[in-house]
Amino acid sequence: MSRFFRHFALWVWLVVCGSGMVRGQSALEGDRLRHFMQQAEAALLEKNYPKALRYFDKALKLRPEYSAARRGKGACYELMGRYPEAAALYEAILADYPEFSKSLYFDLARVHFRLGNYARALELFEQFGAFADSGAAVFSDRSPKEQEYLKQCYEQLPEQIRLVQVAMDVAKFRQVEEVLNLGPGVNTAADEYFPWLSRDGQTLFYTSRLDESDDEDIFVARRTRKGWTEGVPVGGAVQSPMNEGMTSFLRNGRRVYFTACQRREVLGPCDLWQADVQGTRLTDVGPVTGYVNSADWESQAAISCDGGTLYFASTRPGGYGGSDLYVCHRLPDGRWGQPENLGPTINTEGDEEAPYITPDGKVLYFSSDGHPGLGEQDLFMSRLGEDGSWSEPVNLGEPVNSGARELGIFISADGLEAFFASDRAGGYGGMDIYHFLLPQALLAEPITFVEGQVLDSVLKVPVQCMVQVAGRPPVEAGPDGKFFLCAPADSHVHLTIEVDDYYRYQRSFHIPEWDNSRFFPLEILLEPEFQLPKVAPTVQVNFAERSEGAKETRHTLFFGFDEATLSADARLELDRFLNAMLDGRHIVSIEIVGYTDDSGDAAYNLQLSERRARAVAVHLKRRGLRVDEIYLEGKGATRNDRPRWANRKVEVVVRWNPAEGDGL
Repeated sequence: MSRFFRHFALWVWLVVCGSGMVRGQSALEGDRLRHFMQQAEAALLEKNYPKALRYFDKALKLRPEYSAARRGKGACYELMGRYPEAAALYEAILADYPEFSKSLYFDLARVHFRLGNYARALELFEQFGAFADSGAAVFSDRSPKEQEYLKQCYEQLPEQIRLVQVAMDVAKFRQVEEVLNLGPGVNTAADEYFPWLSRDGQTLFYTSRLDESDDEDIFVARRTRKGWTEGVPVGGAVQSPMNEGMTSFLRNGRRVYFTACQRREVLGPCDLWQADVQGTRLTDVGPVTGYVNSADWESQAAISCDGGTLYFASTRPGGYGGSDLYVCHRLPDGRWGQPENLGPTINTEGDEEAPYITPDGKVLYFSSDGHPGLGEQDLFMSRLGEDGSWSEPVNLGEPVNSGARELGIFISADGLEAFFASDRAGGYGGMDIYHFLLPQALLAEPITFVEGQVLDSVLKVPVQCMVQVAGRPPVEAGPDGKFFLCAPADSHVHLTIEVDDYYRYQRSFHIPEWDNSRFFPLEILLEPEFQLPKVAPTVQVNFAERSEGAKETRHTLFFGFDEATLSADARLELDRFLNAMLDGRHIVSIEIVGYTDDSGDAAYNLQLSERRARAVAVHLKRRGLRVDEIYLEGKGATRNDRPRWANRKVEVVVRWNPAEGDGL
């Protein structure tokens, strides 16, 4: 018996008796109708569906509009596997009487799922779910038995929706018209596998081994109008005489995860490593921190869109087979927590490897030779349920899978193009990388890639800080003020920022559906608590006119290269200068002028000089200094014969009257 009918007798009672008798019939007709329905119920309980069908037909001949008999007849068709006829009867009932029964929406959705009408099934399941939220008082199904059956339906609903979504995804793969080899620029007589495509779709990273005696390396190729350029090693600190492979980038392109083998720092045969990406350079290359790596084989990382969840393959003890898939989550200190096995639904006695997680975090793709497949190793997919469990994996089928080996799928940011590796016939030798176009985006929630930047609203310089995001872990805005979010399309994100020297920032942003070939931009302007008026370098102030006989004293503070923070020694020197100046003097004005050396971009140097000047101004504010006038100016780079270090400075110019006064 199908899992839908574990409580078969209850379902039969609901089908036959749940709607009661129609009114306006004679006693004789009522007796005959009850007799036919009772006989139909008995036949259903005996699983004699043809007999039940005959009695339902007799009831309908007596009373054609009787919906309970129509539903019963539809149930017979459903149980006999005659799904088109069942769907037609159920649809007719709901067309005539939309409030006939909430459970009929569930039953009809189930039949459409069997027929492969996935869009209609999903619509009905979601409509049924909405009845629970609204109460739907217009329905008459209020008896204890009806409520019990509805409870069972609602318990099954999340799983049914997940199954429909998986089926819709797989149906898209099976609509693929052709699978194409990427050609001789990328593929060679050797093995090429583990593809990863950049956000704009123009750069492909992949793993290649020129021959069995050679080590694995990471290669990169570019897309042109004529096809793919010849792949070349990425080089740099990632590459070594040992094996490297399986790149997985954060969606903002600023960090890459890869597999490193046989290096001195590797704990087992292979470990997961990471590197920061700065333009074309890779920095801070080394093992991922935390509990991911072990004395066993770890490989093939897949990072979630927000960078908080890591999937990978491992042969560590305690698994279900050779290579299993694991997941771990980033801890508040940035390290990775204890890995968790994805369990026997995903993992088998065989090998599961090469995970890929969609940007919404709800669909997992992987390769397996343990689940039933078409060849040596196939590609599968599974959906994450609301309860945190994964659905039964579904084979992607032909033409993606074949009688050969398929390994490591990657889907483009727009969900319309997929890449994978296969050693099927007709390639250039070994494993080749193939791609195909999907007829429409996969049924994952649309995600918008958001890049925000936090700036000082006055100086327009970046502010490094933590950005609190409602309902999710905080994200860091780096030295350039930039932070990255993966947000559901057509949603709102609520951001809060609290950082020293700025007023608290709080705002909700609408995030639209977006073409992720570029980031959706957010600009966040923080209002400084202490703002000083700026004067252009061309403005000259004649202080003598304001205060005849005013004197001027200067103090210079020096900064390190590219630094704009007052050191402890600099603060101490500034305090000594201020204490001396404030002793019995009336301060007329204070001018703060920042400088930089002449290295670097002129616009950046101007910002840096303003940041240095502002750091001094903030210190004056914290001292509680009140003066008649304060001027703030950043003069950018200075060219002279002095050493560069001597121009990385701020000059504090104090103009004062020697007479006793109340300058404070």
